[in-house]
Amino acid sequence: MKHSKININRVATLLFTALLLSACSLFDLNLQKDYNRVPHPVDANLHITAWDYLRSRSVENNPDTVFKFMYDGIIYSGIDTNEYKEAGRTFILLHNDAIDRIVKKVVQPDCFFGANLVKGKPATKWSDYPKEMIRNYFEYLLLQGEFTHLKNLTTSDTLIQTLASQGAFINNPQSLMAMKIVDASLSNTVDYPIQINDSVTVRTSDLLPTNGVIQVVDRYINPGF
Repeated sequence: MKHSKININRVATLLFTALLLSACSLFDLNLQKDYNRVPHPVDANLHITAWDYLRSRSVENNPDTVFKFMYDGIIYSGIDTNEYKEAGRTFILLHNDAIDRIVKKVVQPDCFFGANLVKGKPATKWSDYPKEMIRNYFEYLLLQGEFTHLKNLTTSDTLIQTLASQGAFINNPQSLMAMKIVDASLSNTVDYPIQINDSVTVRTSDLLPTNGVIQVVDRYINPGF
């Protein structure tokens, strides 16, 4: 009887799999096979520059202010905002959680304020840091060239030159960033994500402003990876 039960379970599993595959065919849902996937039909073109997009989701009377902390940091650092209007670049934009992520009233170590402690404690504002430090970091998030799922990236790390000055980071003297496509997916509905410095997964990928590419992250990217 025990042997028969196992066989029944196997048959049930096979039938379920067959039905699932049939359903995919019926509703024209193709199983994901590799990271070179066909882009979704949603238009990724923003029709504005990276700077205008960042501002539009930061300060311009918009309840959607997911980049406000980044915008405030840019202004504090004194970096030339025209850098976000230059063409042919990849712009890493920081969701608010990448800067100050709080869970149960505790600043998490995977955000900028939690990873870069001030006198042993998380920072509470950008002015807790020297302006040069913040400017170096934002320059690190500006990449020379356009990098997306369909352009210049593979499943192996690509080392990319950033705008940060060489020597700005002790453990990364050339100020390089590593990017790759992770050739794995939790389900057929999830795109194969872009990973930065072997640790941070891009939250929203391949947005297309008029002057390059935007990748959005919600965790701290360590430039000294």
